[in-house]
Amino acid sequence: MKLKLPKHFYLDHRARECGESGLIVSSTNNYVIVELDSIALDDLIGDADYYASLRETDFHQNKGVCLSARATVKAINNQLTKREII
Repeated sequence: MKLKLPKHFYLDHRARECGESGLIVSSTNNYVIVELDSIALDDLIGDADYYASLRETDFHQNKGVCLSARATVKAINNQLTKREII
């Protein structure tokens, strides 16, 4: 499946070699369009959920990644919900 995701978190996820990450189909300054299978999607969601849930000191040390993770979770949820409706 193809998803449009915030570039910052996705590139961080790939750089940390968290597991399956899919393929970048295209990108802009702020977003990437990625092709993900179910394993890569599950890896990405788990990683984004973790960073999106950080609080206090951990959040402040990773603020950019945490905010982008929150945006990533929201983007995935929005796009998956739209697909279920169609």
